[in-house]
Amino acid sequence: MTWNEYLYLFWKKHGGTLFATEDQEWKGTLLLEKEKGTILIHTEETGTSRSGISLHHIVVSTQVRLERPYRLQITKWVLQSEQFCSMLKEKEKWGVRVGAIGKGDRMHTVSVYDSEENYGLDDFEPLLTHGETLEAVMSYYEQKGFDVALNQLIAFAKEAAASVTAWPMPMISPN
Repeated sequence: MTWNEYLYLFWKKHGGTLFATEDQEWKGTLLLEKEKGTILIHTEETGTSRSGISLHHIVVSTQVRLERPYRLQITKWVLQSEQFCSMLKEKEKWGVRVGAIGKGDRMHTVSVYDSEENYGLDDFEPLLTHGETLEAVMSYYEQKGFDVALNQLIAFAKEAAASVTAWPMPMISPN
């Protein structure tokens, strides 16, 4: 199944606003309205394999307002959140980016990402085009673990946003 098909099934189960077409296998985007703000789920192309196949990250983003413009890309340095640290330790390939949405703006996007290979996206046989029932496709989807994996990434995005806003920002030295 393709990213767009998996995202379609995730949308059928969880709702939100889906922007996707069947023929754009990797371009689907899903907006989820949550109690603490909007969550954006999409892919980013990260390069190509030796055989010319595009490689992607699965990206979950939300927004927070900070005291001043801030930028961060986490490797293994982690904010002061025990929950955040343990989630990052569990998933070696997860990454986090935080950045202002515009120069000098206090509104920031917090994005977490993971490699496509952790979402069962290795089977590109489009089930929905072979006449299978939606129930049969949903069963296959559940077996692949996509729902669980994407929900973990969404929880990680929420925890990253909470971690960024949990402590006052350090003072800027006048030098």
